[in-house]
Amino acid sequence: MMFEFCKEALSAKHEVITASRQTGDVEVDIMDPESIRRMYESLPGLDACVCTAGTGYYGDFQTMTSAMMQPGIKGKLLGQINLVLIGKDYLNAEGSFTLTSGIAAQQPAKNGTTVAMINGGIDSFVKGAAQEL
Repeated sequence: MMFEFCKEALSAKHEVITASRQTGDVEVDIMDPESIRRMYESLPGLDACVCTAGTGYYGDFQTMTSAMMQPGIKGKLLGQINLVLIGKDYLNAEGSFTLTSGIAAQQPAKNGTTVAMINGGIDSFVKGAAQEL
């Protein structure tokens, strides 16, 4: 999993706390704002939040529906946005957020319209929020 790679890479210089729905040091469902709030409340004194969570629908555009898109929108897009919107009140001063999107925003693949849209949304949110934080 991606968080295992990040944890290993950062552990030499930082205390790394992993969070996910089912594994990790802390349980969190990024699709649920209250779960995000509980996570932050249980971890006072955080300097950074790095998110590698989320996926999106890959499939035939001609048969794609908005319902197929919703899990990725609610999870990868809005989940990461909520990590910042809620987390800004919990991270230490000068704290940082790292969100992950992916190459699909710049180079969409066939059957990857939803992922391209989600990744582009994350990229745009980051550019806007960086000016505000």
